[in-house]
Amino acid sequence: MIRAGRFPAPLPTELPYVPGWDVVGTVDAVGPSVGEVTVDDDVIGLSPWLRTAIGAHALST
Repeated sequence: MIRAGRFPAPLPTELPYVPGWDVVGTVDAVGPSVGEVTVDDDVIGLSPWLRTAIGAHALST
């Protein structure tokens, strides 16, 4: 329904639209002042989707 544009506001009705707000991955690099994560750490986060409507769904390779 979301992709078809038949879901009520506050979702965008114009395509292309990418739903989703959760993201996961592995750290590839860190800056010199980063101390909480290191390269190869698994991480999880949330997109500011409710504020920006920029989704996070993607294909993995």
